[in-house]
Amino acid sequence: MAWPLASSVGPSSAVESGREASRSRRLSSNDRRLEPAKSGLQLDRLTCLGRFALFGIPTTAQDPSMPRFLLLVFAATIASLGIAQADELTIEGVGISRDVDCEGKDVGVYGAENEIALTGKCGLITVHSSSHKVSFEEGIGLAVSGMDNKVKGGRAQNVTVAVTQNTVTATLEGGGAPGKLSTSGANNRVSLVLAGPTRLEVQGADHVVEWTRSEGAPNPEVTASGAKNVIKKKL
Repeated sequence: MAWPLASSVGPSSAVESGREASRSRRLSSNDRRLEPAKSGLQLDRLTCLGRFALFGIPTTAQDPSMPRFLLLVFAATIASLGIAQADELTIEGVGISRDVDCEGKDVGVYGAENEIALTGKCGLITVHSSSHKVSFEEGIGLAVSGMDNKVKGGRAQNVTVAVTQNTVTATLEGGGAPGKLSTSGANNRVSLVLAGPTRLEVQGADHVVEWTRSEGAPNPEVTASGAKNVIKKKL
């Protein structure tokens, strides 16, 4: 008579197997509970940035010692969200002071309160965010956006000024086409020397655009819309 073989799993092994199965079920359940928390954390970060953009600094951060720091950090954070172009010389941060040789390349200044002197011939010069002080010698184009930026320069073929309280001084010249100024937003101040045929396009409110002509340059072609804009020749 053949006897059945004894099972290779004894009582103690069976108990251990049961414990392992129970532990696995608990871990799996914990992982599922953690997943929404991770997603919620990522969502909270995005929601925080969105609330800053829409409503400004939260009430709890409005202590007199905090707003300036928070504004600077926020400006630097926004600047890091992909505004910079991949093929440009990028200066990004808070309170940086530098001299930069453009070497014919595009240049971007982002963050807040940076003081940058650009030398040589530049491509497109982008100044974005707040309270920068930038000088340049020559650029194909100049684009200033944000608040309270001060840009003083040499020659540019196209100048764009957007948002508010920016101050720009430059010489506007044409290439194959007339040089062009485009201004939008409110309370921007632009002072130009016109070195050839030019077009001035002013939209928004409370801008002041003043100009003088180089010898032989014609008066600009002016297009304006909005309210309380001043466009005049400097005396």
